[in-house]
Amino acid sequence: QHSPKLHSTLRSVPASPQARAGELEVGVCAVFVPLRELIARAGGGGALSAAMAAFGGRSGVDVLFALSAEDRAAGGSGLKGVSVVPLTPGGRGAAAALASALEAAPEGLPPSLASQPLFVKQQLGTDGFGIGFEDADAASGLRVSPLRNAVSRKTFLPTVLHFAEQHQQAASGRGC
Repeated sequence: QHSPKLHSTLRSVPASPQARAGELEVGVCAVFVPLRELIARAGGGGALSAAMAAFGGRSGVDVLFALSAEDRAAGGSGLKGVSVVPLTPGGRGAAAALASALEAAPEGLPPSLASQPLFVKQQLGTDGFGIGFEDADAASGLRVSPLRNAVSRKTFLPTVLHFAEQHQQAASGRGC
């Protein structure tokens, strides 16, 4: 059971923008507390994974990303955070593929995205997202990473959609 504070934090987020890539539904929500605090409020990685699953389940997504606020606390990273959890059997492979693609960026970022003004301003075509996922709780499937402060949901969602479409094409045997 997740804490009431965590539940209200996730509920206060506007409906997560989501996108469909083939049969894969991916959601991205913004959480207005740092990732470290979010995990602590939840009672650990497993509890956060359960809260994200409940939130994502109401939206019908296969994979849910949560972008968290900059960690400005003493001893904090000073960076934003991102977490990802697969919510369906089909979401497991997709979450792993999306995490790998985001870690490798700017590799794989198409010019049609990298050249857009906000992508240029955030230097995503040169610096990527600064992501390096690790397991928050191996049993739950929740993975977490720092995220460059310049990155916003307005650039993160289209990038995830691009990589999700590539994953779906590869999974269906059509290649990338």
